[in-house]
Amino acid sequence: MMKFGFIEILLIAGVILLIFGPSRFGLVGRSLKKSVEEYKSESKKDLKE
Repeated sequence: MMKFGFIEILLIAGVILLIFGPSRFGLVGRSLKKSVEEYKSESKKDLKE
């Protein structure tokens, strides 16, 4: 799996900021966090089965 360093994360955040603007940046971050949490919980459920 590809691991992201600090510079890569800042670069991705900067691109997102340019695309969506500062007002939508928080909304995009919360949506991304929710998606990752749901993916992790579903992955754990699949491993238990």
